[in-house]
Amino acid sequence: MTKFREVLENCHLGDLGFSSSCFTWSNRRLGNSFTKERLDRAMSNPEWCSLFPKVSVLVLAIRTSDHSPLAISFKEDVYERMYHRRGFKFEAWWAKDVECPNIIKSAWDEDILINASISNVQDRLSAWSDRVEECIRFVTPRVSEDMKNWLLQQFTEDEVRRALFQMHPLKFPRPYGFPAVFYQKN
Repeated sequence: MTKFREVLENCHLGDLGFSSSCFTWSNRRLGNSFTKERLDRAMSNPEWCSLFPKVSVLVLAIRTSDHSPLAISFKEDVYERMYHRRGFKFEAWWAKDVECPNIIKSAWDEDILINASISNVQDRLSAWSDRVEECIRFVTPRVSEDMKNWLLQQFTEDEVRRALFQMHPLKFPRPYGFPAVFYQKN
């Protein structure tokens, strides 16, 4: 450990800090023997920090390892973009449009980090979709007042139950992270 600290000092490396959870390791035990620690860090020197002043480090959720992966983003808002952005949903009709693959490719190629690339794609597709929907606003609706009233009726418990049991048990776990099987079995 002494040699490691010497390297950090000689190279003028410092901790970049973190966003979200401060713990990067867990022993995954239950009860009183459960332990969490911050073992993993992203390090840089002052020169690197001056080249990338808006860098942020996000501690991601532990999935398969006992260590949390760290995501380094060159944008300040990585945490906001990954965890507070609930509105994005890829629309199937986008895939039918000839512009969609070009939008995805140009947004994906902008950043070397996968999380940032995904956020870029979400931003570009959302902006593009907004422009398309703005154009659609000027199309005359074909839904009559009677149709609209029928569609806005309150769902019955039986209709909700039938729809729920038609869903694949493990698809689309929103809201609150519970897949359909949770509601089908409880």
